[in-house]
Amino acid sequence: MALGSLTAAQFDEVVVRLHAAAESLIRSSGHVQSTKAEIELLTQVEVARKFMIASLHEPDDRKALHEVFGGDLARVCRVRVALEQLDSVVSPSAGQRLSQCLMACRSIEDVLADLGLSRALLEAEEEQRQALAERHAKLGEPGSSRGCASPDDPDTASPVAMSNPQIHAIANDFFICAGEIRDATDSDEQDEAQLQSFTKRLSELASDIVTGAGGAMTDARTRAVQLPTWLGEVAAALRSYVTRS
Repeated sequence: MALGSLTAAQFDEVVVRLHAAAESLIRSSGHVQSTKAEIELLTQVEVARKFMIASLHEPDDRKALHEVFGGDLARVCRVRVALEQLDSVVSPSAGQRLSQCLMACRSIEDVLADLGLSRALLEAEEEQRQALAERHAKLGEPGSSRGCASPDDPDTASPVAMSNPQIHAIANDFFICAGEIRDATDSDEQDEAQLQSFTKRLSELASDIVTGAGGAMTDARTRAVQLPTWLGEVAAALRSYVTRS
């Protein structure tokens, strides 16, 4: 199955290179080595993002998308778990590119969920996270101090330190979506439909976090400190947008 100029088999190769670049970045030391690894990572991220976006715009998008991303659901899940580990590793500008790719993953996942694959997606994502964790363990996790903080240390914990993988994914998507809203409102070419979509998604994610997380965020000290600032910036951006409209 091909979408645009890239086949599903070629996409698999992109995912392999994306994972290799992510590992290289995590293990890298020194500015030159890190910069080179990040450039390679972003190259593969952009190819993956464009492929996923193209799949959403196919005339018979659900059939084509299911043929490529259905089955064992590994393709989109492997992209997601590769990017989720890099939040504290990449530069701010690279972080925006990763966020855009994660939003594309979410769009693919939403279509698959509409096809009745929600539970299978959660299981596939957890399977891929476990496989990645086992790979890092075999490698001795070199460079993990840059990319993977200890869950027992709340001061250096990852941005969303939660025990439930589903809540972890929801919370990450919440902050990604908040960033997309902020970026959209700052843009000179504002897309009202896109902004409304981001806003709706943000509201849904917030509800999911409140409903499902309970006390699970109590140890996420870093994110808890950032939350008021993030929401304040998003609220200000939305007020500004409404005023201009």
